[in-house]
Amino acid sequence: GIAKDSKNNIYVANFVKDSIERVKTDGTKEIFLDKVGLLGPVGLAIDEDDNLYVANYNGNSIVRITQDREVIVLVDKITRPYYLFYDKRSNKLFATVQGNDSLVEIDTKNVSKLPITFR
Repeated sequence: GIAKDSKNNIYVANFVKDSIERVKTDGTKEIFLDKVGLLGPVGLAIDEDDNLYVANYNGNSIVRITQDREVIVLVDKITRPYYLFYDKRSNKLFATVQGNDSLVEIDTKNVSKLPITFR
């Protein structure tokens, strides 16, 4: 997975190392988050507040990572989430789920609601 924030930093999911790398606008590369709650990150998306969403494939969850590197589990027990798309107009995150061949819609502003699954 790859995503870009409002400051043009690029984020890359490293599936093998369970980490997220960030390439800053000056070209320097750093580990943005390493192993903290990540097990096989794949899909990435970023919202208007530069929160990073991660499809945690082997962790069977979708997490939000703030710019302060706080990790929040948005959806747990979702089997093998893969691709992510953040819709800024509706503040919703869409995720493909390989575990049951579905698309999940997540209201990122109200995470207490259960996600809606479409088949």
